[in-house]
Order: sequence, then structure tokens, then C-alpha cells
Amino acid sequence: METVYGRGARILALEIQERESILRALDDPPTKALAELRATLLQEHVARIRGEMA
Repeated sequence: METVYGRGARILALEIQERESILRALDDPPTKALAELRATLLQEHVARIRGEMA
């Protein structure tokens, strides 16, 4: 993941476990912006698990 970041990639496919790790890290977000990010990521994660997103 660091290599992709270093190359300036804007889109990165994450494994389910990686997404869950990010969501856990944002369990208690210190700012409103991070809370909104967590909410969006959680919505997308749930949709992917249900098969609603490719």
C-alpha cells in the first residue's frame, strides 16, 4: 500500500480485512471529518459484503 501511495495513486482496491482494519482504527474518530469518512467507508463496506457493489 505504501508503494501505491508513493506513486500518487488515487484509487486503491482494498481487501475486506484491510477495510475492517481501517474501520476499527476509526472507531472513535477525533474529528467530524473523520467521523464522516468512517460513516462513508462503513456504508460501502456493508454494501460490498452484501454484494451490492462490485
